[in-house]
Amino acid sequence: MIVRYGAEIIEQGGLDVITAMDLNLQRLAERDLRKGVRRISPHLQGALLSLDPHTGDILAVAGGTDFKRSPYNRAFFAKRQPGSAIKPLIYAAALEKGITAGSIWNDNPVAYPRNEHETWKPRNYRNEHYGNLPLRQALAYSDNIITVKLLEAIGVSDFVRFAGTLGLSLRSPNDLSLALGTDEVTLSDLMLAYAPLANGGARPEPRTIIRIYERYRNNWTEIPPAVNPVLSPAIAYVTTSMLKDVLIYGTAKSLHGFSRERPAAGKTGTTDDYRDAWFIGYTPQLITGVWVGYDKSTSKGRGFTGGAICAPIWGRFMRSALADKPAVDFPKPDSVISVQIDPTTGDLATPNCPKKREEFYVAGTQPTVYCPNHGGLDLAPVSPAPVPVPPPTNDRYLPPHQQ
Repeated sequence: MIVRYGAEIIEQGGLDVITAMDLNLQRLAERDLRKGVRRISPHLQGALLSLDPHTGDILAVAGGTDFKRSPYNRAFFAKRQPGSAIKPLIYAAALEKGITAGSIWNDNPVAYPRNEHETWKPRNYRNEHYGNLPLRQALAYSDNIITVKLLEAIGVSDFVRFAGTLGLSLRSPNDLSLALGTDEVTLSDLMLAYAPLANGGARPEPRTIIRIYERYRNNWTEIPPAVNPVLSPAIAYVTTSMLKDVLIYGTAKSLHGFSRERPAAGKTGTTDDYRDAWFIGYTPQLITGVWVGYDKSTSKGRGFTGGAICAPIWGRFMRSALADKPAVDFPKPDSVISVQIDPTTGDLATPNCPKKREEFYVAGTQPTVYCPNHGGLDLAPVSPAPVPVPPPTNDRYLPPHQQ
């Protein structure tokens, strides 16, 4: 208000201000964040932000667990490392390059030189290895090694530019650690970068005030939503379809029950030193993000993860917030097609394939070859397909049938 009218008009009064806040959701946000954080430790802090992905209306925001104790608004101003919560944007950037959700990558260990005497070896949580995985499963399991290899294939500078189109400003170092969320962001900035995934590719500007009435002038000022297309609907839909799996069998599988009640997508975030935990998730009607950590960055140790800490808070809030809304799915655009594939090869499934899965593709990037392991034959391409960006040309990146 001060930015729009100046301090004097605030002091003079005479304004009726209609805000976007939903008072019921605001009460839920404060309650669920406070209970969820204090269940772990009274010394922890957190933030919860919920908005309408179509208009950008900020419906509820809790910037901490106790405003009287600490009025600092962590939802808008605290910059922290997002950890794995950055990964959906990397996968969306990969789809834009022609890489597909069904493509097979492996998470064999890899080392990158940092200087003459050091190398960097990205590791998965608990140091586990899955071997060959479709990108869909790699995202659901939050596989660090595959995400680093994916960012290498995209290019760090290209990803930074892509994130910028979604409104997220990242530094642009020649550093693949960006794949693990090493750059600091605010909860609100990261959530607004997710919003195009929830609403078919459009990014809304955050809106806190809907209209203002100046009683002395008898004048109404409307503040309409500001929404700009930044991502193709097809990429938004396919990325969202991948993020649905996070809640079904991935790092937020504790929300499987919620995902059975209504379609939902999201991603956990955990920094590799266990200092910050995140979960950002959405339905077609609502996007909500949760961050938990210490104001003075301190490690809580193994187990302090977005799936264990933030996802339950998100689930309690969203279940109440959406209680009176119908369960609706994300609309599939005509530019997305689905085919049956063999998930072990990423090729079209044959009748002899023991495993089959429906996979979604941006039209033109779907496989045109039947699974060679089970008697497949080539197909003529249906339409000209963009040339996908291949993984780096090193045998350790290639699926078995390409080695």
